[in-house]
Order: sequence, then structure tokens, then C-alpha cells
Amino acid sequence: MVEEMQNDLPKRMFIEYHQAYMHIQKKWLGLSTIVMAILLLLWLVVFFRTFNLIANGFNEGRFFLIMMPVMFAAGGVLLAYFLVANWLNKTDIFVSNDLMEIKIGPVPWRGNMKLETAHIKQIFIQKQVAGHEKKRKITYAVLFNHQNGKVVKLIGGLESQDQALFIEQRIEDYLGMSQ
Repeated sequence: MVEEMQNDLPKRMFIEYHQAYMHIQKKWLGLSTIVMAILLLLWLVVFFRTFNLIANGFNEGRFFLIMMPVMFAAGGVLLAYFLVANWLNKTDIFVSNDLMEIKIGPVPWRGNMKLETAHIKQIFIQKQVAGHEKKRKITYAVLFNHQNGKVVKLIGGLESQDQALFIEQRIEDYLGMSQ
């Protein structure tokens, strides 16, 4: 097993080369996780501060006051799930000469895949912009052209172009693909 110098890697990235495969890892934990934790704490404070008012609504049979805590609790559970996933999850990319596998975990998340490397025609990165004018969020994705003509995302939500280029270049180098 050979590891690259960790000083040269983009933030939260790790790579190692084994005899039969290469392993790239991207940890999710970042600034967005801290922001999400603060948001969840505020969510819980508001929920518990208004719980007494909501409990009185149960006694009076008001439908809106009965449904409000259910919706609020569902939102809190969803936010907590996203927080735990961002806190614990990592994306592992395993590349061998024949196979590429993307594993996301330990918290279940979409994006896991296995594919034969022979189906990959070209790997490229794409800048993705969400939001509008003043509140833009820019992320990057690594995609590939499948031999069947479809464009498939390998990994998205990368905070920097450096992370996307790192993944793209290492996979291309390992598979002997030229730019």
C-alpha cells in the first residue's frame, strides 16, 4: 500500500494505492455540518418553547395545532438525519483496472454504484450553481460519459474545484486515460 503525501491533498481527501486497486476517500464533515448543527439546535429550542402552546391545542381539538407538532417533528427528524449523515459519512471510491465502486456510508445515502471501467469513455468535472445572484452556492461534480451515451455522476457536492480535479486526474491516471 502506498499513500500520497497528505500535505498535497485537497481538504478532507485521502488516497492510497494497493496492489490491485486505488482508494480515494472524501470525508463529508465540514463547515456546512456545523451550520446544520446550529440550525438543528435552534429548531429544537423553538419546538420545545412552543410545545406547551401546542399541547393546549390537543385539548381543544384544533386540527392545525395538532398537525403543527407532527410536521415540526418530522422536519426535525429529517434535519437530524442530514446532520448525522454529514457528521459520519464519507464517500469511498475504489478503482481497479476492471471495476469502479462508489460507497457512501455508514449512514445510508444515495449514490452507491458499481460499474465496469470499460464502460467509461471520458471523465470530466462540472461546476454546479444553486441559488440566485446574492445567495449562490457553487459546488463541483465529477461525471463520466458512459459508452451508451449517458452522462453519469460519480460524485457531487464537492466544495472546491481542486477536490473535483484531484478525483478526476487520479482516476484517469490510474486507468491510463489521456485528457
